Amino acid sequence: MPPPFALASRIFRADIPAAAMNANILRALRVFFLPVCLASTTPRCAGAEDRPVPFLSHDAKAQSLYRQGKFAEAEAELREAVKIHTEALGPEHRDTLSSRGNLAATLNAQEKFAEAEKEIRDLLAVAYRIAGPEDPGTLNARHALAFALAGQGKHEEAEKEGRSLVAACERVLGPDHPDTVASRDNLALALLAQRKHAEAEKELRAVLEADERIAGRDAASTLKARYDLAVALGFQEKYDEAVPLLRALVAGQQRTLGPEHADTLTNRTKLAVALNKQGNHAEAADELRGVLAITERLRGTEDPGNWKRHLYLASTLLEEGKGTDAEAEFRAVLALRERVLGPDHADVSESRMFVATALRAQGRKDEALALARQALEGLQKTAGPDHASTKLARKLVDDLEKK
Repeated sequence: MPPPFALASRIFRADIPAAAMNANILRALRVFFLPVCLASTTPRCAGAEDRPVPFLSHDAKAQSLYRQGKFAEAEAELREAVKIHTEALGPEHRDTLSSRGNLAATLNAQEKFAEAEKEIRDLLAVAYRIAGPEDPGTLNARHALAFALAGQGKHEEAEKEGRSLVAACERVLGPDHPDTVASRDNLALALLAQRKHAEAEKELRAVLEADERIAGRDAASTLKARYDLAVALGFQEKYDEAVPLLRALVAGQQRTLGPEHADTLTNRTKLAVALNKQGNHAEAADELRGVLAITERLRGTEDPGNWKRHLYLASTLLEEGKGTDAEAEFRAVLALRERVLGPDHADVSESRMFVATALRAQGRKDEALALARQALEGLQKTAGPDHASTKLARKLVDDLEKK
């Protein structure tokens, strides 16, 4: 019998972008902040040398705030910059357009995607006319547009824009330019969001090859590309190919971030799940135990993230045929959840179902049925009759009652 709730597959796909998971896509996208000549110490734009200090201060301050992650403050500075530029230089001056592009990027960073899309489309209407569709500034604005579209779940539009953008970047900047590589990466994520996994895999292989060659094996962009490709392979159940990528990802993060960094530990867990899906249950269990040894020391046994890791471990043990060990893990989580959340919480009822599954695997069907009925009753009250967990509990009860 498969593990309860398909735990092993769900964690491997936990950060995978899909149509209803836009926030995960956006965390993965590579973001561009448009070049603003006002922020340069050397004037590069016509008339820059004649500008008063306020021109410089708003843009420079906005860039500094953006880099610090203070996006709301950066937005306020950029709105003021756009106003000053428009009044002094005109709405079609390159500096006005640059500040508007940076405003859009800042809106994207705050997940104000509809506002960002409107700002960029207005900007592009001018940029196409005065600079052309393949001007570097125009290309940066098009990156921001694809980002805004993805943020709103408009993945087909993001894909269309992304394909056009990759082609333009290759012509103008060359195939190995960081912006070209990043635009291909973002296109791949738009494809993943539409579950076009094979197409995404092709793009991501090109991204990883370029990143490894240009940036190096442990660069942040390379590690990200390695993870994204593993995700695409995982969706296609190509675990024999995904596992080596995840091993390399974890090794790289251990070198660059450290063995106890949250990202390193998260991806060790995903490696364990991929190993389990590959059929390498013993190694998967060892990997999970290694992660738990660190996370329980750092966060304590009552951390909900550690509860999930114990559930993944129990699920792995169950697939390995170690029903007794799986039961012990499931019961440990049940006891923690009862103590912390209370006996009537939906997660407690869910844990009872997990224990029932382990009992069933050991042939202890009467015990399993009694606990499964208790779990079903609790889930119907707390989660509702149509919740996925309730449906699984009902199926477990039905299956046990038939035998």
